[in-house]
Amino acid sequence: MADIVKSNGGGPEPDAQRNNSALKTAGACAAVAAAYFAAARLGLSFAFGAEQVTAVWPPSGIALAALIMLGARVWPGVLAGAYFANILANEPAAVAVFISIGNTLEAVAGAWMLRRFAAFDRGFPRQKDVLALVLFSAEISTAIAATIGVAALCLGKVQPWGDAAQLWLLWWLGDAAGIIIVAPLFLIWAGKPVAMPFRPGQTIAEGFMMLTCLVAACVAALALGVVPGIAVFPFVVWAALRFGPYGTTLVTLIAAGILMTGTIHGAGLFAGHSLNTSLMQLQAFMAVVGVTGLSLGTAISARNEAEQRLQESKERIELIVDHAMDAIVAIDRDGIITEWNAQAESLFGWLRREALGKKMAELIIPPSHREAHDRGFKNFLAGGAPRILNTRVEMAGLDRHRNHIPIELTVTSQTVRGKVYFTAFIRDISGVREAQVAKSHLAAIVESSDDGIISEDLSGVITFWNRGAERIFGYAPHEAVGRNINMIIPAERADEEPHILSQIRAGSPIDHFETVRVDKQGRPIDVSISVSPLHDETGRVTGASKILRDVSHRKMAETQLLHYMRDLERSNQELDEFAHIASHDLREPLRGLTIQSEILAEEYRDKLGKEGAQRLERLSTLCRRMDGIIKDLLHYARLGGGEFAIQEADMNEIVRDVRQTMETYLKDQNAEVVVPKPLPSIACDKARVTEVMRNLITNGVRHNDKKKKRIEVGFIGHMAAPHGQEKNVFYVRDNGRGVARENYDEIFGIFRRIPHKGDKGEQGSGVGLTFVKKIIQRHGGNIWLDSTVGEGATFYFTLNSIR
Repeated sequence: MADIVKSNGGGPEPDAQRNNSALKTAGACAAVAAAYFAAARLGLSFAFGAEQVTAVWPPSGIALAALIMLGARVWPGVLAGAYFANILANEPAAVAVFISIGNTLEAVAGAWMLRRFAAFDRGFPRQKDVLALVLFSAEISTAIAATIGVAALCLGKVQPWGDAAQLWLLWWLGDAAGIIIVAPLFLIWAGKPVAMPFRPGQTIAEGFMMLTCLVAACVAALALGVVPGIAVFPFVVWAALRFGPYGTTLVTLIAAGILMTGTIHGAGLFAGHSLNTSLMQLQAFMAVVGVTGLSLGTAISARNEAEQRLQESKERIELIVDHAMDAIVAIDRDGIITEWNAQAESLFGWLRREALGKKMAELIIPPSHREAHDRGFKNFLAGGAPRILNTRVEMAGLDRHRNHIPIELTVTSQTVRGKVYFTAFIRDISGVREAQVAKSHLAAIVESSDDGIISEDLSGVITFWNRGAERIFGYAPHEAVGRNINMIIPAERADEEPHILSQIRAGSPIDHFETVRVDKQGRPIDVSISVSPLHDETGRVTGASKILRDVSHRKMAETQLLHYMRDLERSNQELDEFAHIASHDLREPLRGLTIQSEILAEEYRDKLGKEGAQRLERLSTLCRRMDGIIKDLLHYARLGGGEFAIQEADMNEIVRDVRQTMETYLKDQNAEVVVPKPLPSIACDKARVTEVMRNLITNGVRHNDKKKKRIEVGFIGHMAAPHGQEKNVFYVRDNGRGVARENYDEIFGIFRRIPHKGDKGEQGSGVGLTFVKKIIQRHGGNIWLDSTVGEGATFYFTLNSIR
C-alpha cells in the first residue's frame, strides 16, 4: 500500500477516486430518479383519457434541467424514474421499457442540441437561449418521446391505433409545456444570481405582494370565467420588470397550478369541454405565457445588466480620468469646460465645481495666448486645417494665482451625435524643464572640466570623451569614440583594464587608482583614475564612467619634495653632529676657565683682595651661565629632530610624577598643584609631555607674587581659541602676575624673559616656554595664552592623539 501511495505522489489512490466519483454519480442518479418519479406520478394523476398519456407532464422539464446542470452522466436516473412511473400505469413491462427509453432520449437529445447548436446558457441572458429551448427542446426533442411512447402503446395493444394521432398530440403538448414551464425554473433559480435594481428587503416584500395579488387575480378569473390572460399577463410583466427571469418563471408556475386546479374542477374559461381538451387548451395557453414571460424577463434582465455594465464602465472611466497622471479638460464647441479631473484641480488650483461651465481660455490660458487660441479654435470650427490637434505642444498655462506654469498640451476632437467636443491632455513639465536645465548644466561642467571624463561599455569601447580627455591625451572626441580604451593603456599595464571591468561588472567603484597612461604621441602620463559603474533603467550594469586626472606635475613635485626631505634629513643630521661637536668644543674651554677661576679664588684669595675675589666669582658665574646656555641650545636642537617615542600615557600620572619631583620646591614656594577633574589618556612621548608639564608648572610658580601660589591643571572638551575652534584642550592656570597682551608672542621666543618689577637675581634662562612650544608642535598641537595682569595666566595646549 505504501508503494502505491508513493507512486501517486502521496495523493488519493486512483481506485478510491473512481469509487468516490461513482458514488457521487449514483447519488445524483438516485435523486434525479426520485424527482422524476414523483413528478411523473403527479402528471399521470391528470390522465383523464388514456391512463398512460397526460397533458400535464412536469418530468420532461425536470429531466432536461438535470442533464443540463449535472451532465449526461445522470441519464440512468431519468431512465429509472420513467420506468418505475410507467410500470405502475397498467402497461406491460416491455411497453414501459420503450416509453422510458423515449423519455430518456427526449431529455438527452434536448440537452445535446442546446449545447451543440445554440451554445446554450442556462441563465437565459440572451433571447437566443429562449428560442433554442423552445425549438430544440420543447418542439423537436419532445417529438421523440411522443412518437416512441405512442408507438409502444399501440404496438403493445394498450391503446388502439385509431387514437394514435390524438394521443401523440396530447403527449407532445404535455412534454412541451413541462419543458417550457418547469425547466427554466430549475435552470434559473439554481444558476448564478441576477442583479436586482433594489435592496433585498424591498425585493422580498414586493415579491410577496406580487404573488398574493397573482393568486387573487387567478382565482377571480376562474370565478368570473374571463380570459386568463387578463389575470396573468400583468403579473408576468410586473415580474419581468422587477425580478427578471426569476420572477417570470415563478409567476408562470404558480399561475399554471392555480388555473389547472380550477379547470379540473370546472371553473374558468377553459372548462366545459372534456378534461383532456380543457387541459390541452390550458397547457397551450400556459406555454405561451411561459415563453412570453421568459422572453420578457430575459430582455429586461439583459437590459438591466447592460445598464449596470454601462454604469460600471462610466464609473471606471471616471476613475481612470480622475486618477490619470495628466490633467484632463474637456470643452464643447463654445469653449465651455464640461470635464475637469482631479489632476486639473491639483495643477491649476481650481476645484471641479468652480471650473465647470467656465470658458477654458479665460481660466487657464495666459492673456498673451488667448487671441491665438480663439483664432485657431474658430478656424477649426469653420472647417480650417487644425494646427495643434493630436500634436504635443509646449506652452505656458495659468493657475488660480495667475502664475505661469510650463505645460505640454495635446488636444483631440470628438464628434458625438453631430456635436463637436474637444479634450485637452495637459502635463506639468516644470520638472522636465528643471531636469533639462540640470542636464545642460551638468553637460557644461563635464565639457569644461580639466579632468578627463570617459565612458565605455563593458567591452572597453569608448562611448564618451570630453574636452578634458582631449587635452590630456591629444585625441579629439571623433577620434576616440568607438575605439577601445586600450589605445591609451601602455602594453606593460594591459592587465589593468580587465581587472577594472571585472570590478565594475560586480558593481564596485574604484577610487583614486594611480597608474600610467599614454597620449597620442606615446608619451607616458601619470594619472589618478576613479571609476563608477553605469546602470540602465533596470539597475543592470552597462558600462563604466572614468574620471582621469593628470597628476604628472604632482608626481614631479612629490619627487622634488622627497629630494628636499632627504637633503633636510642630511642637513639635520649634519646639524646634530655640528651641535654635538660645537657643544663639546665650546664647553671644554668653559670648563677650563671655570676650573682656573676657582683655583685662583681658592689659592690667591688673600693676594687678590676683596675686589679681585668678586671679579673671579663673577667670572665663574658667567662661565656656568654660558655652559647652561650651550646645553639649552643643544637640547633645543635635539627637540627639532629625531623620532618621538609615542605611547599611551595617563595625564593624571604625568601630573602626579611632576608634583612629586617638585615637592620640595613647591613646599619652599608655598605653592600647590590641583587637578579639579580627572584628565584623559593621550598618545604621546611621555618624557617630552612630562617636560611640558614641568616647565609650565615651574613657570606658574616662578612668576607668582602671591603668598599662596595656586597652579591648576585641567581639560576642556571644546573651546574657542584665537585661531579658531579647538577640541580636547589641556590648560595650566596660575594666580601670579600675569602677562601683558603685547608680550604674548614674545614669551615663547628663545632666551626671551619678560622682566617684572620686584624681580631679584636671575629668574631663569628664558628657554622653558620655547621648549614647551617646540614639543607641542612636534606632537601636532597648538599652544596659546590668555592672561590678565595682576590676576594670573592660563596656558592652553592641544595634542593630536586624545583618547
